[in-house]
Amino acid sequence: MRKENVVAVANYIGGRIRQAVQEGLPEVGWDGDPLLEAAFNPATQEWQVIDRATTPNQIILRKPYDGLRDLDFRDLCKRLKDAQVPRDKGVHTIFDRMNARNQAIESEALARSRNDSLEVARALYDTSKHRKTFV
Repeated sequence: MRKENVVAVANYIGGRIRQAVQEGLPEVGWDGDPLLEAAFNPATQEWQVIDRATTPNQIILRKPYDGLRDLDFRDLCKRLKDAQVPRDKGVHTIFDRMNARNQAIESEALARSRNDSLEVARALYDTSKHRKTFV
């Protein structure tokens, strides 16, 4: 399954579609995943299912827009079930995926903090090099 980063602003969908994607639809065998969002992307004119458990968020399913009421959420949930979205990199449960996302966010914040500290240290060093000290 090909995944793409979310690059455009998508309009997230609520109601029964969101509930079916996130909470499941037992009649088709889909258990649901609270980290998935159904959305419509006006820039590409397509329906999308976006996985928020990944950094950056990934588009995992898409369907071209064919008309006002063309999104069949039962079919969408069947496709999600068939794809077992996503089960890669040894992350199998929603809990594991949430932990992986939280760790990625923490790692990114730590890297930014280290980068900021390094920039401050460089600025202080540059300032101290140009300062004349009198004894």
